[in-house]
Amino acid sequence: TLRSDDTWLHPSWSCFTCNMRWLVAIIAGELLHRSNAIDQGCSVTLYDGSGLSGTSATFNLGDYTKAQMIGGGFPDNTLSSLRVTGTRCIATIFDGEDLELGSWNKDYPEGEYTLAKVQLRGGYDNQVSSLRVWRAGCAVTLFDGDNFAFASWTISLLVAPYTLADITSLSGGPGDNVVSSVRVAGPRCKATIYDGSNFNGGWVAVLPEGDYTSTDLVARGAQDNQLSSIKVEMADCVAVIYDGSALEEANWHLSFVTGDYTLTQITNYGGGSGGSSVSSLRVSGYGCTATAFQTNNLDTSGGWSATFTEGDYPLAQYTAAGAVDDQLQSLR
Repeated sequence: TLRSDDTWLHPSWSCFTCNMRWLVAIIAGELLHRSNAIDQGCSVTLYDGSGLSGTSATFNLGDYTKAQMIGGGFPDNTLSSLRVTGTRCIATIFDGEDLELGSWNKDYPEGEYTLAKVQLRGGYDNQVSSLRVWRAGCAVTLFDGDNFAFASWTISLLVAPYTLADITSLSGGPGDNVVSSVRVAGPRCKATIYDGSNFNGGWVAVLPEGDYTSTDLVARGAQDNQLSSIKVEMADCVAVIYDGSALEEANWHLSFVTGDYTLTQITNYGGGSGGSSVSSLRVSGYGCTATAFQTNNLDTSGGWSATFTEGDYPLAQYTAAGAVDDQLQSLR
């Protein structure tokens, strides 16, 4: 079944709806693997020491009962800390032996969790008996350093709204006015960030899938070291443009939610890149369309335009739809 934050609990195969949702999740996971966001392997390392030390065992994508965890080298009821590796990778830990719904269970997105941090997210010391390692459709990581580095603070978040109090509670440290870079992972993943502590304040910025340095955050309307709250959600419609011909980035890719984007905006978002160098495009979202224009202000009278429905458009399909390589200058 699905929780309100779009994370998975143990599927009940006696339930038809659960069956279908589980099947959809598997298919979605395969489709999401196409994303050109950094997409490492997904694994979880468990430790019996409180500081990511002591006896350890690593588990890849899958479900692990008590017997399977023991067979994988990790004794029952000994977990005190864990490391989750891979963009959008999640560890769900259970105190039940077979990932039971009736047991307590908590989600841990990408990151390192000492015992103190395990407990901040609601887990307990030496009580874990089963494990699920899975990949979420959307995850956002905040860093206190520029260029996705952290001096002392980072946190990964799943789909949900997070006030300043939530961020501080989950991170176990000061979460206000410390963020200098943001990673948004998942084809339709979107982060809306605010300088107010409760989704308010003077500025708000929308960040679709992509990596955002402090310079990129400013280009999107945010300010460095001023984020105080955030909403992580799935966007209805996202278009991604690439300078590579096969939906990959030679130097850059840029994501856009619903709206009109002139050449000036595209170039600003790309830090000087983005205009007149597009070779492929992806449109994500049911019923979503993107129209590319040769002109710099979405004007159809001065050149070609081409409309794309949901799907992937490497260079051959991109040009077949009426676009011209390295000529896109505005986008709707």
